[in-house]
Amino acid sequence: MKKVVLYVRVSTDEQAKLGYSLGHQEAVLKRFAELKDFEVIKIFKEDHSAKNFNRPEYKKLFKFCKTHKKEIDQVLITKWDRFSRNQRDALQEIKSFSDLGIEVNAAEQWIDFSIPHNKMMLSIYLTIPEIDNDVRGINTRMGMRRSLKEGRWTGGAPFGYKNERDHLRKPILVPNDKAELVLEAFELFSSGLYDKEELRRMMNKKGLTLSKSQFPKMLENVLYVGRIFVPEFKGEEAQVVQGLHEPIVPEDLFNKVQNLLRPSQPQRKLYEKENDDTPLRALITCSKCGGKLTSSASKGRSRYYTYYHCRNGCPERIPADHAHEALLNYFDEVAVKPEIEKLYLEVMKTIFQANESSRDQDISKLKENLVSAEKKLASLEEKYVLNEIERDSYAFMKPRFKQEITKLKEKLSELESKETNYTKYLNSGVNLLQNLRQYYEAASIPNKQKLVGSIFPENFTIENGKCRTAKENAVICVLRGFERNFKKERASKTRSFLSGSPGRNRTCIFRIGI
Repeated sequence: MKKVVLYVRVSTDEQAKLGYSLGHQEAVLKRFAELKDFEVIKIFKEDHSAKNFNRPEYKKLFKFCKTHKKEIDQVLITKWDRFSRNQRDALQEIKSFSDLGIEVNAAEQWIDFSIPHNKMMLSIYLTIPEIDNDVRGINTRMGMRRSLKEGRWTGGAPFGYKNERDHLRKPILVPNDKAELVLEAFELFSSGLYDKEELRRMMNKKGLTLSKSQFPKMLENVLYVGRIFVPEFKGEEAQVVQGLHEPIVPEDLFNKVQNLLRPSQPQRKLYEKENDDTPLRALITCSKCGGKLTSSASKGRSRYYTYYHCRNGCPERIPADHAHEALLNYFDEVAVKPEIEKLYLEVMKTIFQANESSRDQDISKLKENLVSAEKKLASLEEKYVLNEIERDSYAFMKPRFKQEITKLKEKLSELESKETNYTKYLNSGVNLLQNLRQYYEAASIPNKQKLVGSIFPENFTIENGKCRTAKENAVICVLRGFERNFKKERASKTRSFLSGSPGRNRTCIFRIGI
């Protein structure tokens, strides 16, 4: 009497779609063993795919057979596709069992291995499920590609989205409660004040948990702007289509981030080394020739002394600590005084409120247009459900309606939040100018260099221990004039200023806000 081990396998998809079951296979094999007068010594039941042999129960089966090889004659399956759907791997595993002196065979596709030509039938039995798998894979990829071209994302949801089903029970991405973090990350990166890793660590503390490799990919992902990338397939070129999902990031913000990630012209790196001793390299200009100062250190009796000096051989030579002190003194000099801050913000608030009427009208008009666009989309979907329009027409028109709705919502959101954002950024900017020294001293080297570069658009020189510049930052320039002209003015004077020459004054003050 031969001793056999039974192996039954079914994947979750096969059980759901084709009605396969482990119980049915077990019954077939037990009946076959009874007819053949085989003794069943153990049964292994598997619910994993047969694409490879990395299956928990199969590994236990092989280990059991290896341990009890002298007690086992055969491993029995119902059909060869229960064993594997990969011909090459299957033949290798069959050989491994053969080396143990154990035969693998299928009850419903029995092969007499004593006849060499029957091995050809084994190859056919093993090739058919592999071909079936390949065809299924191609059909799946074609179906996914078709969905992508229709504007539907079929993969796992990226950070900030969740996978949902729309009213047609088709997949669609929907922003989740983390979407605001994604938008914030794009806004902060677009400021140019943060590098990718610095921003990633900062956002990670807020809950945007992406790895070093995932974060840059997020900043480049067109899904966040409402589009879908369709890869090349079978000679058809890759393309980007309008998605049916709601974007998280406005298009102008996304484009700004892409320009920072991939500038059209490579910029020369001014700072090859982040040197704590000389963060002002290439930012100070030689007062003799106009060239940019570099830095070096000279050894004294007991320590090294660092200097900024001209690249062109001019006698310009400034001790680093003197240059840094001159810069900090300049920051103290231009710092906005609290009383000027209050007056400036009050003036800006008055001007903003004067424009509220026009803003309200724009908001009302946008809401009307949005309601109209949503009605058009609802009508289109109703006609499609009732089979009053063709699928191709629906697929062509829906993305356009969605895009129109998205743009209207963006404009509406921008107008409705304008006052909040305006006040937030205005307060933030004035606070920075109030505390320039503190911000500079606490900043990283790259951010120190960015801050100095923004304050001195054309760099600066140091003469007689003071910072001099041909062109000062426009905001600082106007605020200093604002301080000179209005520091001692009374409230009545402020009202007089607002009532006289409104066009000129408003233009000037809006430039300050920018």
